[in-house]
Amino acid sequence: MPATDLNRDPGTRARGLSADSGVIVMSTGSLTFAPREVSIERRAGGTLILRSPIDWSPCDWRVTDFLPRWAEAAPDRVLLAQRNANGDWDEITYREAWAQVRAVGQSLIDMGAEPGDKLAVLSGNSIENAVISFAAMSIGAVLAPISPNYSLMPGGIARLMDIAKVLRPTFVFVQSGRDFSAGRAIPELAAATWISVDGAPKTVPFRPLTATASSEDFEAASAAVSCDAVAKVLFTSGSTGLPKGVLNTHRMMASALQMGSLLASPSEAPVQVEWLPWHHTMGSNVILHGILRNGGTLYIDDGRPLPQLFHKTIANLKEISPTAMFNVPAGYNLLCDAIEKDRELGAQVFKRVDRITYAGAAISQATLEKLYRLTSEIIGRRIPVMSGYGTTETAPTISSTHWATDQ
Repeated sequence: MPATDLNRDPGTRARGLSADSGVIVMSTGSLTFAPREVSIERRAGGTLILRSPIDWSPCDWRVTDFLPRWAEAAPDRVLLAQRNANGDWDEITYREAWAQVRAVGQSLIDMGAEPGDKLAVLSGNSIENAVISFAAMSIGAVLAPISPNYSLMPGGIARLMDIAKVLRPTFVFVQSGRDFSAGRAIPELAAATWISVDGAPKTVPFRPLTATASSEDFEAASAAVSCDAVAKVLFTSGSTGLPKGVLNTHRMMASALQMGSLLASPSEAPVQVEWLPWHHTMGSNVILHGILRNGGTLYIDDGRPLPQLFHKTIANLKEISPTAMFNVPAGYNLLCDAIEKDRELGAQVFKRVDRITYAGAAISQATLEKLYRLTSEIIGRRIPVMSGYGTTETAPTISSTHWATDQ
């Protein structure tokens, strides 16, 4: 299917395959894999140049283009859900999300936002974070999600200060203006317009922004955003010096999703329970954007792959039964330990999963074999475990396994 066509037959679109590419695929349950093929060019001196033989189509679309597409095709489907103070799920449908993105985008324009202005997001994953992030990218503003730890943890302010000097944002978004008030001591952040969900003093309350009626300026601004415009600045972890800002264009992010769909396409409307932070490329460019592209649902996991927090992840996975899973190896170690003690938990977690993906570190052979054994014993099928290589903070994937790896 040409990458520019968002309105073709949903079945063809969901498979993510080029109708004229001649690609032969194989299916495992609801998951469709491209064949394991690579073209090898041998050069003098022993150099090997590896290329995929799968035909490629230019990505002349933006991830945000899928908001109106799914708002029309599946308006009542849940896009995002998050736990509230009572432990229940707050949800936002595609129809609601698109309406709020248009309203917030228009509100930003009304507050003076222009193409190229920066929006710094200091807090973590949330429905409101997603709405204002998609709104900013839709009108040509540059999104800069920043690790919450820089605002909340001792020693983080120095890194936040360096980022602020480089970024000089026009807007700052926080879930809680009170919790993230430390950033106001930094002149480059203090000069920005602050937007908060809790409506803290000296901030613009977020909720009224979602009720803006007119969206004429939004529509014009959105239509003018080029696929080659910068959509995001993702900052490196700073493991080798201070964090560095990496530019992500709309086309880069779209191309990464297109590549992934040509290798292993999910079932239509995937459902995932994920904690990976959106200030990191995997959490946002792969998981959040992938959910949007495929018309799926993302439950924001309030747990973490840590012994003291993983019980929250277990409870969420058991309740939701995702269709795909993405985690670091430590998370799968904890999951396997929990399922070894509770096979009914395994049945709930695995029953709809069509792939298990890990990144961030190498998975141990023992954990890999345990995942295959548990999935085979509990649900009678071997769920593929996959990984790949990428350049952190960019679009990001370079290569990916699209089969069940054995080692």
